[in-house]
Amino acid sequence: MTGGGVLPGGSDGPCRAPWRRARTSAPPAIFTLVGPTMLHDLHSRPGGGLPSEEHASLTALRHLAETAHTELVRSFVHHMIRIHPGHRPPSRSEFDPIDVPRLLPSLVMAKVLRNPLGFELTVVGHEVRQAIGRPMMGKRLEALAGIKDPQSSAPLADRIKAVEARLPIHRFGEPRILFKVDFARVEVCHMPLVGMDGDVSHVLSAIAYEGRGQFGSASQ
Repeated sequence: MTGGGVLPGGSDGPCRAPWRRARTSAPPAIFTLVGPTMLHDLHSRPGGGLPSEEHASLTALRHLAETAHTELVRSFVHHMIRIHPGHRPPSRSEFDPIDVPRLLPSLVMAKVLRNPLGFELTVVGHEVRQAIGRPMMGKRLEALAGIKDPQSSAPLADRIKAVEARLPIHRFGEPRILFKVDFARVEVCHMPLVGMDGDVSHVLSAIAYEGRGQFGSASQ
């Protein structure tokens, strides 16, 4: 793949331009916000609020830190907890990729587009690019996946949920899109990041693949 800003595969070295800080269980897939008992409760409150002062996104992260299946996603969640301000989701400027060099190959940053709601992939880690096997940088997510109905695609629908609920969205199970490699299971955590105006401006995703390793026969 060509184009500026891609992440070096498996490298702990410095990252490139798009990562600069902003100025300002087994299949079928398991989907959680913070666990089944809190799912409806969180959705029923504007902004995903809880009665306490702690923002619901931090409560969700604490839950995921105990329930995530892969070390990669657990590490991502622990870092999100470390940078979380407590009263709102973390901001784009509070996430510094220099702090998580070993996670970079497995991270995807998507810029939130409005009217209509959509996503532009601004940074895609090496491991994700290798798994997808086609150009992704600068692409609209809905166009990349050939999506006509957003609710039929987990990669898009889950990011929409993250934006609207202002909560981390977690999924674990069989792949829901076509990959270059036949993966047995995929674990994903999508974390909303806010901009200076307080609205969600980006969704940062950590993706862990558990593969069978067979090329050319991926699940959808």
